[in-house]
Parts: sequence; structure tokens; C-alpha cells
Amino acid sequence: MKKILMALAAAGAMLALPAGAQGFPSKPIRIVMPTPAGSSSDALARMLGEQVQKDTGTSIVVENRPGALGTIAAELVGRSPADGYTLHMSSVSTHAQVPHLLKKVPYDANKDFEHVARLAVFEWLIVADPAKYNSLNDLIAAARKAPGKLSFAYGTASSLAGVAEFNKLAGIDALGVAYKGQPLALTDVAGGRVDYMLVDVNVSAPMIAAGKLKPLAVAAPKRAPLLPNVPTMAESGVPAFEFIGWVGLSAPAGTPPATVKWIADHAKAALDKPELSKRLIDAAITPAFMPTEEFKKFVAGEVTRWGKRIDAAGIQPE
Repeated sequence: MKKILMALAAAGAMLALPAGAQGFPSKPIRIVMPTPAGSSSDALARMLGEQVQKDTGTSIVVENRPGALGTIAAELVGRSPADGYTLHMSSVSTHAQVPHLLKKVPYDANKDFEHVARLAVFEWLIVADPAKYNSLNDLIAAARKAPGKLSFAYGTASSLAGVAEFNKLAGIDALGVAYKGQPLALTDVAGGRVDYMLVDVNVSAPMIAAGKLKPLAVAAPKRAPLLPNVPTMAESGVPAFEFIGWVGLSAPAGTPPATVKWIADHAKAALDKPELSKRLIDAAITPAFMPTEEFKKFVAGEVTRWGKRIDAAGIQPE
């Protein structure tokens, strides 16, 4: 009788455990990407997946579902079973910008997801033609001397929103020139046809390395690891301007806490590996792990922040 009671007690204890604590993971974990293969966030997902698989023996499958500003992938994950086996590579685009860029978004950036952990950031910076400006102060002085005469390029809505905020904080008035994508805009900045641009490091790094673009200041709290000699905005006299891209892992709402913890813990362990960190930095991806509770608050704050940015820039939702 005593053995039977002990067995029943053990069974009851197992039932009391969260679902995620009972043998997770027991099959491959899928990361659904809102970007195409070859993108920076795709590279991050694959490098992270390789390391987690090496550490735990669990297969990590990366699936690319680009399109509709990333909403296809996000909606797919948001409607998936909340068991931790389908994750989304959430980003500033899918979870902070899109809610304000589209009139109809097929998910709620906060309510439909369990935001597991932030993984990395992508620094943005002001770049210019090396023949024109040597520092951010040079650019600001020239713009203030000739209001409305300088021009800035932008190839995305986020770039427009960001540079509009920068211009306001720097106290300058300049003319915006729209392009179909960042590469085309960068070409004209490098050629001196447009004065400056706010762009992410990973897109501009090759032209900076070739000496075709002059990086003036990084819009992040710290200098970019890939560009350690480029000062921050704060160091350049515009301390209030901070503009970074970010990516993280998000699961469907209702995913068990124990499962969320397993994913977050192993993502952190992978990012802490010096060899993976170096590979990411070399690819213009800065590891910047943020734990679950902090990441949830961060995403909620980003949704609010980007709403104000996009509204201030006069960008209307489509």
C-alpha cells in the first residue's frame, strides 16, 4: 500500500509540473523568419541554431517566410500551438514598426506572443560623402548655416522616421529624398548627390570599408563593435538620439514558462560562447541578450516609441 501511495504522489507531482517541464524539447524546434535567406537576421538564426544544437542535441530548423513587411511569418507563429516548437524571429520591424505602418495587422505585437529573449541589435549611423564631411559636427554646422539646402536620403519608412527625429534633435532643416531601398540611396550619398543618410551598419559596412562612405556617428548607447573608432551620438553632441534595430525570439502566447525558460537559457548560453559572438560581430550583428521579463517590457516600450516616431515623421499607414 505504501508503494502505491508513493507512486500516486509521484504521478500527481508530474501532473502539477508545467507542460514545458515534461520532456521539452522532444522534437526539432522551428524558427520562422520574416526575412529571406541570406539576410542578417537569417544568418543570426542559423548560427544560433547551430550552437544550440551543438550544446543540447536538439535540432533547430530555420524556415524563411518573407513578405508583407514580415507579417506572414509573425501571423503564422502567433497562430501556432503554444508548445515552444514554433518560434518567431521577432524584430523592430515586425513588432514595433508594422503596427503603425499598416492599417490592418493580423496580430497584436504584445498579446499574441510570449517574448522570450532579445538576441542582438543592429546599430544605425549617420553616413556621408567623405569629401564633404569629416564629423557629425561638420554636417550639423553646414545644415544650420544653410537651412533647407542640405539633403538626406532614405530607402525605408524606418529610415525616414529616424532621420526626421535626428534632424529635430540636432536642430537642422534638410530636404528628404526617397529611394527604393537603402543600396540605391547609399550610392547617391557616396557620390555626393545627397548629403547624408541614416542607415544600419550591416548594409553600409562594405562601402565604409572601401572608403566610399564616411561614418559620422552611431545612434546607439555604445560604439559598434565592427566600427570601434566611430563615436556615438552622445559623444558627438546629440545625446538624446538613440536608434537601433533589434531581433529576438518570440513564441505564441500561452507557451509554458518552463519552456520559455529553456529556450531563453540556451539562447543566452549560445550567445555567451566567444566563438559565436565573434562570428556575429564580424557579420555586423551585435549580440545583446535581454532576458524574458525585461524583453517583454522592452517590446511594449518600442511599440509606443515607434508610434510616436512614425506619427512625427508624417508617415501614414497603408
